[in-house]
Amino acid sequence: MIVATAVFLLLGFLWNLWGKAWVSFVVGGLLCGIVSVWFEKKKK
Repeated sequence: MIVATAVFLLLGFLWNLWGKAWVSFVVGGLLCGIVSVWFEKKKK
């Protein structure tokens, strides 16, 4: 989620894409969930 925040801020400040940059949080959340499930399966 730190990377998602960095992407959000970069898109916002550099290209003034504040309205579309929120998608970075959706993608970040999905990726966190996928990685979490993957690591849980790897532990078992």
